[in-house]
Amino acid sequence: MTTHELSVLYLANQVRRWHANPVMAGTGQTIADHQCRATQLLLALHPLASPQLIWAVLHHDVGESVVGDLPQPFKVAFPDLAADHAAAETEALERVTGRDFPWLTETEWRWLKLVDRLEAATFVAFHAPQEYERISSGWKATERDLLARAAVLLVLDPVSDLICYLRAGAW
Repeated sequence: MTTHELSVLYLANQVRRWHANPVMAGTGQTIADHQCRATQLLLALHPLASPQLIWAVLHHDVGESVVGDLPQPFKVAFPDLAADHAAAETEALERVTGRDFPWLTETEWRWLKLVDRLEAATFVAFHAPQEYERISSGWKATERDLLARAAVLLVLDPVSDLICYLRAGAW
C-alpha cells in the first residue's frame, strides 16, 4: 500500500456518522469510532472471532467515505436502492483499503450485523437517551431485532444486560 493509499484510508475514517439524524448529527461520532467500538463489542462477545471477521468489522463502513451512507429508515423503505448502494459501498471499501472484502460465513455475517447495530444502539442510548426512547425513532424495533440476533448467536444474556444497563442510565 502506498503512502497516498494509507492517507486515504486514514482520512476515510474521519467521516461523521448520523448526518441525516437531526438529534444525533451533532454527536461527532466518526466511522473510526464506530468501527473500533463494534470490533471491541465483537471481541468481548466472541473472543474466538476469525481474523476475516475482525477485519470486516474493523473496516465495514470505510466505503461510506466515498459513497456516503443511507439512513436506516431509507434502507428499510427502499430495499432495492439500499442493496445497490451496499454494493457500491463495498466496491468503495475495497478501493480505499486496497483489499477485497473477506468472504464471511453466514454466522460471521450475523456477528457483523449484530455488533454493527449493537454499537449504534449503545451509542444512541449513551449519548441521546431521549432519542432512543422516542417512539418514532425506531430504536425499540432495533432492540427487538438485536435481541433476536443475539439469541441466535447464543449471546442473548450479555446483549440484553448491556441494553438494560444503558437504558437504565446505570453507567
